[in-house]
Amino acid sequence: MNPHAEERSKMSCTPIEVFLDEYLGKEKKDLENLLRRLSNKQTKLKTSFKCGGIPGILESVAALLEEGPGASEVYRKILSAVEGYPLTTYLEQGFDGPFRNALQEEGIPVRGEFPKYEIFPFVVKIVPKEGVALVNKKKSQGLRLSNLVGIIKKERERFFKSSFRAEEFLTDLAGAYNYLLRVGQEKTEL
Repeated sequence: MNPHAEERSKMSCTPIEVFLDEYLGKEKKDLENLLRRLSNKQTKLKTSFKCGGIPGILESVAALLEEGPGASEVYRKILSAVEGYPLTTYLEQGFDGPFRNALQEEGIPVRGEFPKYEIFPFVVKIVPKEGVALVNKKKSQGLRLSNLVGIIKKERERFFKSSFRAEEFLTDLAGAYNYLLRVGQEKTEL
């Protein structure tokens, strides 16, 4: 087995969180630092254009050009690692248990099996080939469990916060029932 295939095999059930935060931790930090540096240089460039500062424009453009090779290297490392992540395999083989645990920790009941889960009052469907989840028929690009469970919680809260007030409805229903009983009793007495 070649080294890349062996590493890919080891990662087949590696959760997305572990892959992104631990396996890609250094690259993620490098990217964040790069983006911060680029942002600072672009801000300086915009300011120089706004103020008409020719030396500032020259300096900023030169600084941005210097970042080019380093930026390309960071992007290449991340791209290579992400392309090598076996997302479909992870979703098909390693997603179900952690997903159920994350839902249970939040007190969200779930029925069904991968790839289609019934989470009252809607369905969550995982589409491994596309690497997405459909929450109440809405596409969610994020498959990080904390993100996905957060989306599910918001969708449930939106449903349960509707204008229907069960307690008020039951009180009114009981009142109507009692009224009908009285009216029915009065008719039988006549």
